[in-house]
Amino acid sequence: MTLAVAASLSVGFLLVRGGFDLALSSPPPSQLAFIETTPGPTTISLAPTPSPTPSPTPTDSPTPTPSLSPSPSPSPVITPTPTVAPTRTPTPTTAPTSNRFAVLTPCRSTPNCWVYTVRRGDNLRSIVNWFGVSYDTVRRMNPQITDPTLIRAGDKIRIPRPTR
Repeated sequence: MTLAVAASLSVGFLLVRGGFDLALSSPPPSQLAFIETTPGPTTISLAPTPSPTPSPTPTDSPTPTPSLSPSPSPSPVITPTPTVAPTRTPTPTTAPTSNRFAVLTPCRSTPNCWVYTVRRGDNLRSIVNWFGVSYDTVRRMNPQITDPTLIRAGDKIRIPRPTR
């Protein structure tokens, strides 16, 4: 109720005042206009004064400019078209191409599985980020890890095929 009364009083105040008065920074002296008044009679003309009708202004007639004589154009030079050497069709490789595979060994009995030996300073999040694999998938592939914060250098963990 208090909030409604305060809001209505604020709106009423603005209506009586005629709006907000915002303080503006004063313009620099170079932008101020000064009007000098000289005492004397002031006449105000209420009748509009007609503006003079514009008259056509004479234009200069174009003067011809001398043109240069045509110069002989060079004859076209035929450039030989380079022959395209046949390219070998790339053959798909099953061998890994990333240098990250240098620290992995393939699992013996499971396809799409790699074994990583944990190094000093590794944690499970950094390992999955480096190889670009899912954290949940690595957790499912390694049920022996009960607490991911307790992996140590030398531990062997299984990961899916790296995407990086």
